[in-house]
Amino acid sequence: MGKSIPDIKNRLIFAALVELQEHGISDFSIRRVAADCGVSCAAPYKHFDGKNALIDAVIDFVADEWKKTVCALLDGHTGTTREKLLDISIAYIRFLYENPGYYTVVIMNEKFLSRDRMRNKSLISPETGQVIREYCESVGMDKETEKRKTFIVRALIIGAAEMMTADSLHYTEENLNMVRSCINREFDII
Repeated sequence: MGKSIPDIKNRLIFAALVELQEHGISDFSIRRVAADCGVSCAAPYKHFDGKNALIDAVIDFVADEWKKTVCALLDGHTGTTREKLLDISIAYIRFLYENPGYYTVVIMNEKFLSRDRMRNKSLISPETGQVIREYCESVGMDKETEKRKTFIVRALIIGAAEMMTADSLHYTEENLNMVRSCINREFDII
């Protein structure tokens, strides 16, 4: 997140990301975002239709960053679909741990966002979804099992990222490999 962000709209998005990380969605303040950017309180409203639109822009920004990460990972990947799925899982933990502001956006409590906004703001990129579908189809997994496996794997990923962020599980290659092994084993269980 140490990128140079020259234009005001992008500076506002970046400042809103930091605001969410520091204050959460329930104490989110457009005034603080504007102050952090050194602009008037009215300036954010020239670019966004209010607090929700600015938060949506932050969610879109994080989703775009994840999509870039997945596309870079998949570009030239020569492993099996299962290996791709495992690599994406570990990449997601790295993405969340190494970008605390992104992590905040991903775990935002759904009670603050409408169901429609959350449904439309999924951080699972189309590329990730395609790998999941390809793997499930390749092993003849029914939809109910696919749903259950996706839940368990997502819980492992988010749980590991949370534990690493809280430093109750150290962010080491050894621990990332342990999580990878757990996810891999989950796909052996029917």
